[in-house]
This record gives sequence, structure tokens and C-alpha cells, in this order.
Amino acid sequence: MAPRAPEVVLQGGPSPLICVVCDRSKEHRLHNVIPVEEAAEEDKAQLQHHLAILKSESSRREILAANHGKKLEMLMSHAEAEKKRTARVFQQLRKTLRDREKHLLQGLSEVIKDLKEMHQENHRKVQQGSPLLQGLIHELEQACHQPDVVFLKESGSLLNRCKRWKIPKWTPVSTTNLEEQISHFSHKKTFLWEYMTEMQEILTLDPQSAHVSLMISADRKTVSCKDACWIHRNSSKRFDPSFCVLSTEGFTSGRHHWLVDVRGHCGWALGVAGESVDRKKPVVLQPQHGIWAVELGPWLLFPARPASMAKTEFPNRRICVSLDYEAGWLAFTDYNNREPLFTFRTSFREKLYPFFWLWSPEASITLSS
Repeated sequence: MAPRAPEVVLQGGPSPLICVVCDRSKEHRLHNVIPVEEAAEEDKAQLQHHLAILKSESSRREILAANHGKKLEMLMSHAEAEKKRTARVFQQLRKTLRDREKHLLQGLSEVIKDLKEMHQENHRKVQQGSPLLQGLIHELEQACHQPDVVFLKESGSLLNRCKRWKIPKWTPVSTTNLEEQISHFSHKKTFLWEYMTEMQEILTLDPQSAHVSLMISADRKTVSCKDACWIHRNSSKRFDPSFCVLSTEGFTSGRHHWLVDVRGHCGWALGVAGESVDRKKPVVLQPQHGIWAVELGPWLLFPARPASMAKTEFPNRRICVSLDYEAGWLAFTDYNNREPLFTFRTSFREKLYPFFWLWSPEASITLSS
């Protein structure tokens, strides 16, 4: 048997192996061929290169997955801890409410007990001498119906008895102290109810609604203007062109209060906006356009519609915004001196979101907590 000729392959890409005879034939004389060993080395080198890339990518993905898993575990741990803290807070709130309830009910029970004792004492005093008094009254009534002759015979004796009769003196015990106690407990109950129903809302700013030129703090409590726009996805929720942002939380009922710290001599507005406000058009601060707000011009706070209101300097202030959805009013108050600033009265018909607008680089707004 003749020795086997060395195998070669066509150069320039994967191809079937051909023998040296084919290599020397006229049919393949234009083909470039190289030995199998050399071709294998080149392919192995390329495969090793791709293998290294794939291993690196696999390692990167594993590290990324591990880091992401650690982050998720950390977040779950944080959420679990926050859940436990929240449960403890509400447990304490319930305990506080139970203690307040016990205190108020005990106080009112003692007042009721005192009133019952007073009522019984009054009844006892009223009844003192009552049989004798009622007997004398009965005799006098009968005497008045006697014939004149009989009456005259008995009248002298009856008159003497009336003159000698001493009606037991009775003065009602003062109830002033008990009335004050009832009023005291009533005020406590009212204050507790108002405190629970008028608790300050805990608001956060919604980054998805913020114009790209607004900068929101990491805790989503403060918003200010910035020089450069940040890269973002186009969203129907985002205000553009107006430099506005909404709160994440919205309201469709109830009474709500939140505090806003404002800085800057001008260039801001705040209030509430309806859910249907077109965020892709210039904002108009008017109720008919779905926004109830006040804005600050140079040193003067004024509402978005003509009305009389307090003129006050407002460089840095804390404003309390109060919303009563069912009653249809939105009030703004200077928190520092409790001075009313302005009140809108209307009928709300959609979901409302706390609204903020900045157009001055010196202005900033912080949601107080």
C-alpha cells in the first residue's frame, strides 16, 4: 500500500479536507492550501480567543448576578427591618390610643358617678319633710273647699300651723366643677380626633413627572433648577416645557395637610393639579385649567387669579397647604405666624396631586416631614 499523502485544507475559511493528489490536479491548481496542522492551530487560536471572551462574559454575568443578589438581599433585609419598625410604630400608636381612651373613659365614668351621687343626694334632700308638707297642702286644699261656716271654724288653726311650719331649706349643689370636667374631656377627645384626622401627609416628589431641568434630591424631598438637562426616557407623565413636578401621592377624598419650605425671592409656585392636566403644554395657573396654586413674584405672594390677599415678603418661608376634598377648599397658610394667605373654594371632580413649579435658579422647594 502506498504511503498516505499529507492532508491539506483550502485556505481562507472552513472547507473539506482534500488530498495531495487533488491539490496537484488541474481542477484545484488555483486553490491556496495549507497543512491541516497549521489550519487547526489557526482555528484553535480563534476559538481560544472567543472562549476567553465567553468565559469573561460568563464570569462578569456571574459577578453581576451575585452583586445584584446581594443588593436584593440587602434591600429585603432593609424592607423587613422597616416592616418591623413600622409594626412597632403602629403598635405604639395603638397603645397610645388605648391609653388615651382608657384615661378619657375613666375620667368620664368618675364624672358620671359623681353626678349619680349628686342626683341621689338631691332627691334625698327634696324628700326630707315631704310627707308632712304634702299632708299640710292636702289639708289646706280640703279646707278651701269647705262651706264657709266650717271653713271659718278651722281656718284659725290652719293659719297658725302654716305660720309655724318651717320649710326645710334646700340649695342645689353647684355643678360647675363637673361641667368643667365634662368640657375638659370633650376638648381632649376633639383634639385627639383632629390630630388623628389632620396628621401631616408624608409626601415625596415623583421623578417621572419632573421636567428634565429640575434636580430632585436622593430622598425625593427637595427640588431645584439646574443648568444642564439629564438624559431621560420620553414619558407622557413628564412635564415639558414647564419646569413642574408632582408629588407621587394623590388624593380623591378626605382632608390632607402638608408643609412646604420655599426658598427664593421669586420664581416658584405651589398648590394642587388635577390628574387630567396636559403635561406636554405650557402650564397655566388657573382653576379652569386644572391647577389651583399660588406663585411668588418679586417679594409678593399672589394667587393664580385676581383676589384680595395678604401682601407679605416671602424670601424664605414654610407654607402649610390644607386640602378638604369633599368641602371643596384649598387653603394656604404661613406656618410661622399662622397667617392665612389664600383659600380656593371650588368643587373637585378628579384626583389631585400636590403641584410644584420652579423657574428661578435661586428658588427651591422642600417637602417638610
